[in-house]
Amino acid sequence: MVGGDSDFDACGGTGIIKGLKVNGDGFLAVRKGPDSKYKMIDKLYNGNNVWLCDTKGKWEGVVYGKNCGVGGTIPKRQKYSGQCKSGWIYGKFVTLFAG
Repeated sequence: MVGGDSDFDACGGTGIIKGLKVNGDGFLAVRKGPDSKYKMIDKLYNGNNVWLCDTKGKWEGVVYGKNCGVGGTIPKRQKYSGQCKSGWIYGKFVTLFAG
């Protein structure tokens, strides 16, 4: 979900993926929902940037890619429908750097 406040950006912050073990899987699973039970739809890696748009417990709803259109306001709360990818990631591996 993105938006919901005409005074703030559609996504509240931006983060960078950090702390993934090189000797482990080496990627962070992007899932359809905020739990490891949801289907994996993509992978992110150390150094990837994401827009932080939603939170459910320890999970972050993210949008990622270029020119995603979430840096401005979207007054009505809605599901992201832009040109970039979106999903849910485990928040332990995201470090907030703006927002």
